[in-house]
Amino acid sequence: MVNNGIMKAVEEALKKSKKRNFVQSIDLAINLKDVDMKNPANRIDMIVELPHGRGSKPAKVALIAGGELATRAKDVADLIID
Repeated sequence: MVNNGIMKAVEEALKKSKKRNFVQSIDLAINLKDVDMKNPANRIDMIVELPHGRGSKPAKVALIAGGELATRAKDVADLIID
């Protein structure tokens, strides 16, 4: 699906939804079929910049780890799940 197709689908979904009294956000999930993510050549390594940024909210970092990695991350992560 090309970029215009994705934008058209999102606009159509917004048009069909009922009117809300707040600014809505949209979650977009993409499923990749027949892609072996264990193969390093197939891994996705890209940065996507949000068109309107994050606003004034600071970024938060959560880490799921244990042992030495959890200990080292205490200074940089907002939440550590052991």
